[in-house]
Amino acid sequence: MAGSYGVLLIIALVIVSGVIAYVGDIVGRRMGRKRLSLFGMRPRHTAIVISVVSGMLITIFTLGAAMALSENVRLGFLRVSQLRSELRELRSTRGRLTEETKTLGARAKELEEGQRAAREEVVRQHAELDATKKTLDKTKGDLAREQEKLISVQQLRKGAEAAARRALAEKLRLSRIADQLQISEWKAQQERGSPVMLEARQPLDTMLVEPGLTQPQIRKRLDALVARLDGAVRGVGASPAPNEKQAVQIHHAIIQDPKTRQDVWMPANQTLNELAKGIRTSEAKNGIVLRAICLRNTHEGEAVPIDFEFFRNDRVFPKGANLGDTVIGEGLADDRIYDALVLLLRDKVGPRGQGRVMPLMKPGGLLSYGRGRESVGDISNQELFAVVKQIKQVQGRTHVIAIAKEDVWTIGPLKVELKVEPI
Repeated sequence: MAGSYGVLLIIALVIVSGVIAYVGDIVGRRMGRKRLSLFGMRPRHTAIVISVVSGMLITIFTLGAAMALSENVRLGFLRVSQLRSELRELRSTRGRLTEETKTLGARAKELEEGQRAAREEVVRQHAELDATKKTLDKTKGDLAREQEKLISVQQLRKGAEAAARRALAEKLRLSRIADQLQISEWKAQQERGSPVMLEARQPLDTMLVEPGLTQPQIRKRLDALVARLDGAVRGVGASPAPNEKQAVQIHHAIIQDPKTRQDVWMPANQTLNELAKGIRTSEAKNGIVLRAICLRNTHEGEAVPIDFEFFRNDRVFPKGANLGDTVIGEGLADDRIYDALVLLLRDKVGPRGQGRVMPLMKPGGLLSYGRGRESVGDISNQELFAVVKQIKQVQGRTHVIAIAKEDVWTIGPLKVELKVEPI
C-alpha cells in the first residue's frame, strides 16, 4: 500500500511540474511576441525572468504539493536534523541490542548446556537411587538372615547355659568325691604315721607372665615352671608316681570323651595348653602372676599334686608408701632394738602385704612353710643392723617408719626401707 501511494505521488508531482512548465512557456512566448516588458526590463530579459519564475514556481508547487499530500515528506523537510539524531540513536540502540542479543544468545546457550548437564545429573542420580534401592533390599535380606542366625545363636546359648548348669552340678558332685578321697587319703596318712612333707594349699613357686606374649611363648614359660617345680619337690623328698616321669602331678580337669561320651581326665599337656590360652586372652595390662600350690598334704616318697592360681599384677604400694611405724625407747640394748624392728615387720608390715603381695619364696621355704607364717617384707640383716646402729646414735627416743623402697607389685617382693627420726 505504501509503495503504490509513493508512485501516485511521483506521478502527481510530474504532472503538476509539466503543467507549470507548459503554462510558463506559453506566458513567456506570448510576452515575447508582444514584446512586453516588466519593471522596465527589455522584453528578452522579461522572458528570462518569466522562465526563472516558472521554474521556481514548479519547485514551490512541487514541494508544496508533496508536503501537502505526504506527511513523510513534510516531516522529512521540517524535522530532518531531528530525524538524523533519532536515526543515530536508533542505530546505536540497534548496535546495543545486537550485542545484547549476542550476549543473550551465549547465555541461552550456557543455560541450555546447564540444562543438558542437569538432565544428565538427574539421570545419574536416578541410576544411583536405583542402585541404592537394590543395595537396601539386599541389606534387608542380609539383616533378615542375620536375625535368623541370632535366633539360632540364642537357642544355642540357652542350650549352652543348660549344659553349664549340668556341668556345675557335675563339678559339685566330683568335688564331693574329691573331698571324700582327701578324707580317705588323710586317714591313710594317719595310719602311715609319716610326717607331712608339703602341706595342702602351700605355695610352691610364682611366675610373672608379661603382657604381649604369644600362646606358644606362654606355654614354653609354663613348661619351664613345671620343670623348676619338679626339681624343687624332688629336693625335699618327693618321687614320681609309677609310670610317671615327673614328681609333680598337674591337676587335671574332667572332660567328656567325644567318642565314648564318658568322663575322663584331661591330659596334662592339654591342661597346660588351656592354661596358656586363658592367660593369653586375659586383659591384664601389667601381666598375670601365676602361683603354683600344693593341693594336699604330701609325704616323703609321694608325687606332689599341684594346681595354679591367677592374679593380676597390679601396683599395690607406690614407692615411699608408709607401711607401718613404731617408737623405740632410749637406752635399749642392740638385741631389744633388733627384736622391735622384727616385730614392726611381722606385726605391721606383714599384715599390710598379706593377700596382696606374693610371699617371699626363700631357699628352704618348702620345708619351713606353715599356715600364717608367710614371709612378707624383704629387708636384709645387714640393713637391720645398720638401722640398729643408727638408732643407738640418737639421743632419746626414735620414731622408726617402714616405707616401700620401690614400687611394689603383686608379684613382689615387698622391699622395705626403715627411716629413723628422732623424737
